[in-house]
Amino acid sequence: MNLGYQTLKAREVELSPTYTGSVVLRTHRALSWLERAEKEDDDEDARFIFLWITFNSLYGREVPDRREKPERRLYKTFLRRLVDADENNLLGRLVSRRYRKSIIGLIENQYVFQPFWEFQSGKISETTWKRYFSSDRKRALDAIRRGAIVDVLQITLDRLYVLRNQVIHGNATWRGRVNREQIHRGAEIMAFLVPAFLHIVINRPDENWGEPQFKVVDRPIPAQEEEH
Repeated sequence: MNLGYQTLKAREVELSPTYTGSVVLRTHRALSWLERAEKEDDDEDARFIFLWITFNSLYGREVPDRREKPERRLYKTFLRRLVDADENNLLGRLVSRRYRKSIIGLIENQYVFQPFWEFQSGKISETTWKRYFSSDRKRALDAIRRGAIVDVLQITLDRLYVLRNQVIHGNATWRGRVNREQIHRGAEIMAFLVPAFLHIVINRPDENWGEPQFKVVDRPIPAQEEEH
């Protein structure tokens, strides 16, 4: 199945007359960032960033108090809804079959495992982070074997969230040599997961995807601009 920008955009245009509520804004924003991401053929850092923004356009939502809904909880709720809405098991086929090796490779990379960095900063012991790593790896492989797609996606996105924090917050060097493997793997995984997420949202506008943040507001024209 072709899930590139052009195909998804055509499907959105086809279905948009049936859309109600905020799904129009959500898919419009996500498609704009996906189109930009697809232009990055030789810069995996940039591609990863644009794909994460695409993902954020899909899961970000208005909440009464953001202290009660940190980012990881927001996207984990979104992932559960995606899997429930995935009538054709697209995510299951991608995760358990086609890209299984790539996901396992990411999960086995200690540099995108948060407790590894907690050990590096002296917050936990080496024994502790290694125990966590072994347990998390076992849980992930078991989830893949059982076809527990929500669990696999949540573990995968937790790893990618660590990478996202490294890149977005300037804790990695652009095209840095020591960061290549996880950037390559992260961009590869996001490049197949995010369009699949968008495909499901576009085709299931009846689902409650939540109200996006920062809705479009008509800007009043100041008096001095009206004079010109």
